[in-house]
Amino acid sequence: MNSLTYLLSLILVFLISPVQGEDTITLHGRLATSENGVANVWIGVFESPMRPNAEAWSWTQVESAEFTLNVPRVEEIQLVALRKDSLPLVQRIRSESAEEQFVLEFQEGMTLEGTLLSSDGIPVADARLTVERNDLLNISIPDHISFLWSSDAEGRFQISGLSANERFEIHTELPFVQGDKFEVRMPEIGEYLRNFSLSDAYFVMGRVMNSDKDPVPDATVRFRFTLPEEWRATTTSNAEGEFRFGPFERNTEIWLSAHHIEQGTSKNLRATSGEHGVELVLASMVHVIGTTIDASTGELIDDFTLVAVGAEESREYGYVESKGEISSLVPRETTALVVHSDVYIAYFITELELTSVDEFDIGVIALQRGRELTGQVYDATTNEPVVQATVSLVPEYSWDENTDPVWGNLVSGFIRESVQSITDKEGGYTLSPLPSQAVHIRVFGWEYGPEEFLVDEITTVFDIPMVSWKSIKTRIRGRVENAAGEPVGGSVKFLYDGGYSGLHVQDDGHFDHPLDPGTYEAIAITEQGNSDLVQVDVNEDEIKEITLIVESKGRVLVKVAGLLDGETVSLSVFSESLGSDVRNIYQVVNGEFDIYGIGFGEFTLNASSSWEREQELPFELSEESSEASIELNFAGNSRLYGSLRFPDGTFPIGQVKAIPKQSGKTSNSCEITDDGMYEINGLDDGEYTLHTWETKEVTVMYDDGTSSSTATSTPVDQVDVVVQGNTEYNIQLPSQFDNE
Repeated sequence: MNSLTYLLSLILVFLISPVQGEDTITLHGRLATSENGVANVWIGVFESPMRPNAEAWSWTQVESAEFTLNVPRVEEIQLVALRKDSLPLVQRIRSESAEEQFVLEFQEGMTLEGTLLSSDGIPVADARLTVERNDLLNISIPDHISFLWSSDAEGRFQISGLSANERFEIHTELPFVQGDKFEVRMPEIGEYLRNFSLSDAYFVMGRVMNSDKDPVPDATVRFRFTLPEEWRATTTSNAEGEFRFGPFERNTEIWLSAHHIEQGTSKNLRATSGEHGVELVLASMVHVIGTTIDASTGELIDDFTLVAVGAEESREYGYVESKGEISSLVPRETTALVVHSDVYIAYFITELELTSVDEFDIGVIALQRGRELTGQVYDATTNEPVVQATVSLVPEYSWDENTDPVWGNLVSGFIRESVQSITDKEGGYTLSPLPSQAVHIRVFGWEYGPEEFLVDEITTVFDIPMVSWKSIKTRIRGRVENAAGEPVGGSVKFLYDGGYSGLHVQDDGHFDHPLDPGTYEAIAITEQGNSDLVQVDVNEDEIKEITLIVESKGRVLVKVAGLLDGETVSLSVFSESLGSDVRNIYQVVNGEFDIYGIGFGEFTLNASSSWEREQELPFELSEESSEASIELNFAGNSRLYGSLRFPDGTFPIGQVKAIPKQSGKTSNSCEITDDGMYEINGLDDGEYTLHTWETKEVTVMYDDGTSSSTATSTPVDQVDVVVQGNTEYNIQLPSQFDNE
């Protein structure tokens, strides 16, 4: 049923169902009681006799056992009733019997039972199954009337309500694999058992073990994969330490790791769907010991929290009446420790390396007692309290020039999340624990821009006035329209020395933007085209009115070729003069695409594929040459591969990217494997610069259950290489010390 027919049927439902009068009659019906009750019962009203592929006057979902239908006043109508796990029911009703109640009694029909299996023979749970009926050939059923069945944890399914001696198509639907369809012919009598095997659906299977190769039950196994966007999921190993996950299409690349609260964490391991012998070996835990005291009194602190920060996750260890003693088993991949308590300033131990120790003594941790700051946030114009504003401490610390920036991000992120307050209905806030010296605090609220304030070391109550952007009198407002004077939605940017300020414009074309006094160049960027740059001088407390007229000038025809099955590409046109994108097109496949209305000047077309391949090409448009043609060919068949090593035999965790020296060639990247190998596919022949980055990521969990993650990519090395077909290039990286 096409969308136009469906729309017309909905219009008919709207016109017919609620209307009673000379042209309609009311029918009174009742559903005969059964185990299925009235759930998912639909009734279609048809002209009688029905023509082939007849369209219903209306479809109604029945909500109770007794119901009414408003139908056209004709001599005879035909009702078709559908219910999950029941045979379709067809019944004729003459208008002269409208006052009599009619009864619909469903029959169960035949049942199809079986097991849904992956291509590698594993039962598939939670698959959705639908039935395309061939026993209602004369009826067009709307798409929104669809009955669903699901496979259980063992892959078993049961579909009832099928007609004997009829053919049906069973369709399957799963998140990460192509749907399949299976044709069945029901027998005339008896049960029908049929297993379905999916054509391209494979599991990843394996076992979690400890360092002694004993199975580890109840371990959390994490999966990370890209289809085309990144997904993360988890499962749990069974009593034999076994796990499985899927199904996926064949050769889908998946990264996985395992974690157990007492027995440790495994390394990240790359696998592909269809691989059944994956082994995740847990590294033993490290015993962290130490003592926590009050820095001012020297007394032991009873109640505090230890956070072990890792790349994949962080773990919290709560201590109550501990007499200051720290004693916890933490994963070997822990890279930082945080000790904090309600009234004390958090203490950080960063850049840890625990892979080669069984016990780590952090010594005596002296926590500084913090102070408390309270106050009210209010509107500077109305004096009304500002509710739900966020007040937070701005982290201030000094780092050595050799300090890894990831740890600075870790500390600042933890402080921002843990030392903050949301204002209550009176605008009140409380910040604690704060350092004893002067601090900066940041305030942000809805319709209020972020502001920072300096609070000295002796202040305990600090009220904060905020200025709403709506009350700012210095503004530029106006309208975006086309040459015909019609409003146009899009965005408006106000360029100034050192940057720009922008806002989204609704379809009515109106915009209103508060700005500091000064000189700006305004431009409208829309799907219909861009406006010329308009210079605007705005003084203090002045409202300047402007109109931005967009014109469809400047176009580029882009031809995309060489994308693989399932690969898409996003296109963006970057304006060198504006310093920003002027057009974006997402999820493009092979073909030609006309991008118009981008204006004149120097541009760069950037193309980024869902498989992380990239191309970029510069072009220029002017009054004399207002059109350009660009071909993007991703059909590179060359491969660059090899190993990476530091002088000490170790290798980074990170990424390698090949960037072409010639414009129009394809760039691509890959992750470095656990054994220090890399492989980049889909390249063109030619000269490339090969960049290596090392990635560090840390995640911190907070007392309220929330978390924050931070990551940095640090360049390690870059070398030039010539790619010709399958090219092997092994990289000797400089020492880690040289890159600090």
